[in-house]
Amino acid sequence: MTRARPALLALGLALAALLAPPVARAQGDDDPSRAAWQQRLRDLRSELRQARTASAAAKASYSRMRSRNRLRGEAKAEVIEKVATTEKAVVAAEHKLEAFYEEARRAGVPPGWLRLPEGDPASPSP
Repeated sequence: MTRARPALLALGLALAALLAPPVARAQGDDDPSRAAWQQRLRDLRSELRQARTASAAAKASYSRMRSRNRLRGEAKAEVIEKVATTEKAVVAAEHKLEAFYEEARRAGVPPGWLRLPEGDPASPSP
């Protein structure tokens, strides 16, 4: 009988843990660390959006150059270099955003903190 008591006690504690109500976090929307994480997210998304816009403009310029066949020599090289540079900027911004999400995960940031409101300009477009 002495061996059965610890097993029953362990079973009782496990059941109590499962049936206990979840502990609510005391941190609300006014938490300064939440605001800091969201601001960093806004900044990184803005950087990515700007890089993508610049890349699209460079690609459009390259497309116009090819269809009109007007640019030659150094001007053509500048357009091609601009396309390559903006593509590298997009990749770098995407990597920064991925690293941010990994940093937040490792820091134990609740996923809800990284969801911006729908009307927020930094919210991803569908």
